[in-house]
Amino acid sequence: MEEFQLNAKISEFATKVTVFYRYNNRESFKAAMMHDDGQHHDEKAGDFIYGVSLKPNSGNSRIEYYIQAENVKAIAYSPERYMFERHSATLEEINK
Repeated sequence: MEEFQLNAKISEFATKVTVFYRYNNRESFKAAMMHDDGQHHDEKAGDFIYGVSLKPNSGNSRIEYYIQAENVKAIAYSPERYMFERHSATLEEINK
């Protein structure tokens, strides 16, 4: 089964990066930690590119998601208007 391999360039000051995702709009969002360790589809450790691989349920080939990055003073979202807009992609688009 294919996986969604997501990555994002994040500020050097981030202490925690989380992706919130779902496979259809009838589901609640689930959370998964993103890592900058060179082992989670994130290129090299310490390069501020965070990554995660997500295994969809059988038959799901589309994902909707937003990313939350936080440090000791702030939280940022991508997209910024995550309550109204979200990233989305198919397995084919995201794993080119």
